[in-house]
Amino acid sequence: MPKLAKGSVYKRLDELVKTYTTAHGVLPQYLYTLLFQHFAVQYHINLPLKVKRAGISQIQWIEENGWITQLYDLAKQLFTSNANTL
Repeated sequence: MPKLAKGSVYKRLDELVKTYTTAHGVLPQYLYTLLFQHFAVQYHINLPLKVKRAGISQIQWIEENGWITQLYDLAKQLFTSNANTL
């Protein structure tokens, strides 16, 4: 059951990113890069190093290590209508 919960958070995250990119005319890759950078700074995680050592993508590492909800909350904070535009 936790995998379903994680998957639904990932799905909501992806929908949030797609909505923001469509509304603001930016590429999803740019937004995810920005999100991962903010995540790494906020949670003091050397994400590029962790990903390189694990040999998986950033989103996979975040999901497998139980950080997906925090990533989604950060995305909401950064990319919802009441936040500043990038």
